[in-house]
Amino acid sequence: MSARRMASGAGLILASLLAAVPASANENVPGADAGNCTTSLIGTPLTIPEYPAATQKKLDEDIEIARFALRIAPDREESHFWLGRRLGYAGRVCEAIAVFSEGLKAFPESYKLRRYRARHLARARAFDAALADYRDALALIMPSIGYEVFGIVLIEAFAQRTPVIVRDLGGMPEAVEDSGGGLVYRNDDDLHAAMAKVQTSSDLRRNLGECGHAGYLKIWSEQPHIDRYLTIIEDEAGRHRASPRARHAAHA
Repeated sequence: MSARRMASGAGLILASLLAAVPASANENVPGADAGNCTTSLIGTPLTIPEYPAATQKKLDEDIEIARFALRIAPDREESHFWLGRRLGYAGRVCEAIAVFSEGLKAFPESYKLRRYRARHLARARAFDAALADYRDALALIMPSIGYEVFGIVLIEAFAQRTPVIVRDLGGMPEAVEDSGGGLVYRNDDDLHAAMAKVQTSSDLRRNLGECGHAGYLKIWSEQPHIDRYLTIIEDEAGRHRASPRARHAAHA
């Protein structure tokens, strides 16, 4: 798939993945009977949402239409991801995961199916499996159409050694500059060029990924935040002890 084709419509989404899917992509992936689809992070049962009757009727109809489309056109990538997405809309997350996994068997290089499956795995609290899907991405693209102060998804990509390609807007270019973990673009031609570089150079992907991960560990992971927080407290405590009021109270 060409970089130009994958970039078309990039301004209509907030983030997309270019996925490189290994042959083992579908191994050990939760399906419709996955146990971690039944329990929340705090141990309470996960349930399918209850919708008003009219809404439920529309959701069920859409699912049946998507099932029919998949039966008559299983050779179309869209048939698989639309059924999975319709199931997801209805809260039937584990069934959606199973559909995306089956689709990936037919379309092992589908970045769309991989992205949707990762999203639903996260909804099912299968975080390790979701991260495995995201980790296989060649890059994370952030074609933001509005000003973003800080895109947390960039830091999540850095944590997984996934390079990023960001629009020169808001705080995202600063994160890339601070870490060296990605590329910045200003127009469509820049974006196409950046995508082509990432797609064709494994060395570039490796270097960007390592730089991003190093930046994550140094700047954005938990320990640096704790250290800076404690430093602020210590500095404020020192200024308080040095203030005339504090010295007077100590001698009173």
